[in-house]
Amino acid sequence: MVYGFGFFATHSDRRARSRFVLSATLTWILGAFPILEYDHFTDRGFFGCAVTGGYRYRGTAVPRLEGLYVFGDLCTGKIFGGAEVGGAWQARLLLDAALFLSTFGEDEEGELYLGAGGVGPGAVYRIVNP
Repeated sequence: MVYGFGFFATHSDRRARSRFVLSATLTWILGAFPILEYDHFTDRGFFGCAVTGGYRYRGTAVPRLEGLYVFGDLCTGKIFGGAEVGGAWQARLLLDAALFLSTFGEDEEGELYLGAGGVGPGAVYRIVNP
């Protein structure tokens, strides 16, 4: 168990790799199980430090994100899209933004934004088609 995150973090495999478990909702009090997880360490080394929760995309400006749960990693700036496929949730890398992701937001039209900061001043970015 990781201090303060006992319901969300596990050390599950035999090689003692840390796995962070992401729950789309904070209903752990009611016994809901996490829907997604990803390794902090892979065979290639460091992968991430902490999930920055996101939103399910409900906008129209970026059709390829339709219905995806968009979230990121705080330290690496990697942005992922999660979706239910065949009854199981899977995540795929959407963008390596190389930002210190601190938050996600959503406007009235369902378009998504991300907040990034770090040592210097922070900024808010709208997620758009490339």
